[in-house]
Amino acid sequence: MVDAVDSLHVESPEQIQRLIDWNVEVLLKLLKKVIAKREACGKSAGWDEEPYVEIKDPVANEVVAVIELPPFDPSVNNKIDDKTIEIPSLAEQQLKDYVTAVAKAYRSNPFSGLQHATHVTNAVTRLVSRIAVPNLENPQIPSEMLQGPDEYDVLLAEHIHTQSYGIAFDPLTQISVVLAALIHAVDHRGLSNEDLGRENPDLADKYNNKSITQQLSLEKAWKKLMEPEFENLRRSLYADVEEKKRFRSVLVNAVMATDQDDEQAQARRAARWEKSFGPGAAVDMDLNQKATCVIECLMQAADEFHALQTWQVFVKWNERAFWEAKKAFKAGRIPTDPAKTWYKDQLAFFDNLIIPLSMKLSDIDAFVINSDEYLDDALLNRQRWSTKGREIVAGLVAKYDNESDTAKNDVITVVSKEGDRDDDIATRDAAKSTQFSRMVTWNVDVLSRILKEIQAKRQAAGKKNQYLPVLRSPEGKTIADEVVEAITIPPYDAFSTKEKLDAGSVTLSMPVQDQMHEYVCHICSLFRDNWFHCLDRSTQVSMSAKKLVQRVTTSQNHTSSGKPKEIYEETFGLSDDPLAQFAMVFAALIHDIDRVGGVSNAQLVRENSELAKKYNDRCIWEQHAFDLAWNQLMQPEFEDLRECICADEEELKHFRQCLINAVLGTDFTDHQLLELRKGRWERAFGEKVDKKNLLDLKASIVLKLTMQASDSFHALQHWQLFQKWSERHFFELYEAFEGGRIEADPSVYWYKSEMMFFDDHVIPLCKKMQKVSVFGPSADEALAFATTNRDLWANKGADLVQSFVSKYHGKKPRGTRTFSQRLSLSG
Repeated sequence: MVDAVDSLHVESPEQIQRLIDWNVEVLLKLLKKVIAKREACGKSAGWDEEPYVEIKDPVANEVVAVIELPPFDPSVNNKIDDKTIEIPSLAEQQLKDYVTAVAKAYRSNPFSGLQHATHVTNAVTRLVSRIAVPNLENPQIPSEMLQGPDEYDVLLAEHIHTQSYGIAFDPLTQISVVLAALIHAVDHRGLSNEDLGRENPDLADKYNNKSITQQLSLEKAWKKLMEPEFENLRRSLYADVEEKKRFRSVLVNAVMATDQDDEQAQARRAARWEKSFGPGAAVDMDLNQKATCVIECLMQAADEFHALQTWQVFVKWNERAFWEAKKAFKAGRIPTDPAKTWYKDQLAFFDNLIIPLSMKLSDIDAFVINSDEYLDDALLNRQRWSTKGREIVAGLVAKYDNESDTAKNDVITVVSKEGDRDDDIATRDAAKSTQFSRMVTWNVDVLSRILKEIQAKRQAAGKKNQYLPVLRSPEGKTIADEVVEAITIPPYDAFSTKEKLDAGSVTLSMPVQDQMHEYVCHICSLFRDNWFHCLDRSTQVSMSAKKLVQRVTTSQNHTSSGKPKEIYEETFGLSDDPLAQFAMVFAALIHDIDRVGGVSNAQLVRENSELAKKYNDRCIWEQHAFDLAWNQLMQPEFEDLRECICADEEELKHFRQCLINAVLGTDFTDHQLLELRKGRWERAFGEKVDKKNLLDLKASIVLKLTMQASDSFHALQHWQLFQKWSERHFFELYEAFEGGRIEADPSVYWYKSEMMFFDDHVIPLCKKMQKVSVFGPSADEALAFATTNRDLWANKGADLVQSFVSKYHGKKPRGTRTFSQRLSLSG
């Protein structure tokens, strides 16, 4: 008999049937796509005998580092149409029967039951859809990229395939992940693997005391699927041994990934993730390896999705998990009363699992919709739990210890309250503080990795540190006066080429690590709380710079035989110049520090400001940012960091020169610089090429293009990203207009301004990137996205501007924010 408290968490027969129907509907849609892809490939599902796939014992031994997904097929991937597909009636009925059987195999646990499995299935379906259904509205491919009438579809399909790591065009992988979510907790006993192993030694021995619940669930679900009564369903799922093997591999990896308490397995996943998506990940990393990491990450996130959603959703499932543990304790199945540890356990749950996991989601480029929303919710939920969790636990204890049916069916009122205004502000500020810390960590990590390459090259060349002076601008000169036409690139050195370096063996000293962290903290604290010119955007610019630098320096992107000297010449020496690479990412981070939102260089000149006078009315914000960053780096407390970046005065001058040209390269309105760049381009890539100093000239142009493309990253990617940052830029200008700092109303000119931005800057920039030929496919992709975004803006921009105005007036005043990004995390 079910007691009063248990009845709160037991689904009625009607509810169970609704859950079954929903899962069937989701799986049927995906099964149609599987059949459509198979028909497009010309495959038949008519196997005579069940394809044989080796089943290892225990199941955990089947987890693989790389799941082999189908390669891109231009004859198929842009011709899949599931709209006309009819699933065989027997297969459809067997799918319904199979889902019903799986549902019946779930126990009536408060948390680990059918309802939670369906919640996980819903979550993973949403996550997969963000990858598998790219939201590209009528993308335009530039005509110069097309070789024939069908080339547009092929290029678009290939881009989507690469961007999604092959997942978008493999419905078999998609249905496998969704099915894994449904079956992952079949016959769950309401205990952790550790407690289950203690309670049932025979089961623990069977599965080597590893991921007991996951292996048990997968084994039962697979055994049921292999029964004769589901043969037609299996025929629809896979057509041959290769497809069955992939189907099972995805199921195994996905289900096993839900055991996040197995430290060894988690360490292996973390290592694979770092190799695929970490700051030092190779641009040409195997798509299958990335896809495998993404499949596991999506499954882990889906399994804990309640913590990545609203506070109310988290509290609902948190209560269910508490009651499941409390039941086990009352029955003597676990040794510790969860009431004593639940508050701290949930904080650890957020800190050690949920927040790192949500950061991983943010790192997955395949998402066509911003995935930062999951991180934002996780941070807010963590903050609310830290302030309200003890009270919530007290309410849970009162409810479940006393089994009161008057006590607090809603737990306690604090759960549903959002708190007063001050509490909301404090919560947002805490979340922003955590976000600040995360961006600091990311920038430190990226810069440190390139710094190791600098050290490795220095060691290979046998170069020793010498006296390092403190460099400043010459008396009476500004930074703009130091811009040169051609940066001198170090000559080729056969003994210290990139192929001979082992940056992985380099360890930065603790003083260097500490100073790097302190320096980046200081730089990040100098960003103002602007809509557009802010730390968030500069970190995005750094990400873009890092990726473009990798494109330039990766030998696979070039047409040479792969010999080090040929690669050096083809990349204009940049492949062997990690100091210049470091300068580019460094410049991306610092180029907008302390900038006043909505105020242009021209506005500072009109105001006759002190900054304008200091920098002779040229590149004012850019010079100001450089000065702040450089002067801080020259401080005595950063001596170890400076000596790690540069070994001698020659390297310091080279670093400074690269940095100046990069930072000031983001000002595309300065007439003197425009003339300099125009002349340099003609000499390096024009019809009459001057052979003298050609390598240095071309390298200088590539550095400038890298920086400008990174600074315009939002225009060179998908439409949603451009729209997001266009809106934020508009908000920043509109705020300055309403505050009386600028005279022109941006709602009047913003449509035309963005059109000019594309026509006069972005699209010519992309064409130059193609011309220099060192960016590989990035240049073609950038031009394709820029052209698409330009056309979409032409059609939708006017309406969007009006929506920006309405949305701006619907937002809270910026003055309600108390968080200051001038925050020192190093103090």
